Amino acid sequence: MSPPRTIAVFGCEGDLGASVARALCHRTDNYIIRCCLTRKERNSSDLEELEIRGAQIKNVNLDDMNSIHEALTDVYGVFLTTFTAFDEENFELTEVRQGKAILDGCRAAGIQHLVLNTGRSVEKTIGILCRHLDAKHEIEIYADGLGLPKTGLLLPFTYESLFGGFKPVSRESNGVYRLEIPMGSTPLDGVSVAQVGDVVRGVLDEGSRWVGKTVAISADKLTVADYAEALSEALSPNARVIDPKITVEEYRNAYAGKDPAALDVANMFEFFLRVDQQYNMETTRVLNPRVMSFREWVAANKERLSGEFSSDSTAPMDKSRGSFYTEDHPGSVYRLVRHVPMPFPPSSAKIHTMVLG
Repeated sequence: MSPPRTIAVFGCEGDLGASVARALCHRTDNYIIRCCLTRKERNSSDLEELEIRGAQIKNVNLDDMNSIHEALTDVYGVFLTTFTAFDEENFELTEVRQGKAILDGCRAAGIQHLVLNTGRSVEKTIGILCRHLDAKHEIEIYADGLGLPKTGLLLPFTYESLFGGFKPVSRESNGVYRLEIPMGSTPLDGVSVAQVGDVVRGVLDEGSRWVGKTVAISADKLTVADYAEALSEALSPNARVIDPKITVEEYRNAYAGKDPAALDVANMFEFFLRVDQQYNMETTRVLNPRVMSFREWVAANKERLSGEFSSDSTAPMDKSRGSFYTEDHPGSVYRLVRHVPMPFPPSSAKIHTMVLG
């Protein structure tokens, strides 16, 4: 039997990286997990759990190449999701600089497989700024230029964001909550971030089969009204969730000046509406046959949902919007300073839209 391969996972402070690390820890005969921590904000209980399961915990200074080289010593593969800090000045430049530094480290270490949480440049595609996506596009282009053996990962809306940045808002004391996602009648792909780790594990297990491709994940495809209906059925009779049919412009105006990410998030939704979303449920289920539809996820989380949405919870949530999944502990109120997965690879990548033979 071959010795286990070491996988460095960047982003274990948040839900996405932790999901990947957990999934890989289930295969201790195949993998040694090195959790590379780059931020002060972290979920200590998640990290304790990962350490108990055998993961190595490594603090990494992204402003110190020696620290990055040390983290990548004797590493076979890397999972990388970069960090977007909207509340910091020139945050997109910082994200790109740090992402490129990690990629330089990957090249120097001779990494044999990089799985990169990626995006597409909204500015280049439709001519409007969306800095968190534009930054991820630039990072992926840099990875391609280095010739790294890479698989791109594209994440859609994640169900857990309903506990965080896209938690429905109560505007009145009548038990009615508004799911303020400006997608109109256009369907929105979704997945549980907790199940993404198994998809990444599938990619790493099969190795070269996925190098040079982009996996566009989806477990379900629903309109905002469909998401609201499924929530209402689970919460009835104590609460009801509606789709208020908020437009992108209304969203932009509602949160401008209140949230440093408001313009970028509004432009992101405009991008979704104007450009066809290319996710693939078939491929997702090949890599993780256990991914849940939204209604299955709601049923599995009904107790928690009932606690989050009660008739006496009338105050609007802090509407600093988060990414499509909570990168802090699920259920926390968080700002849009998270790893933001988005739905298209750059043109240099190949979207995997069918099962490989």
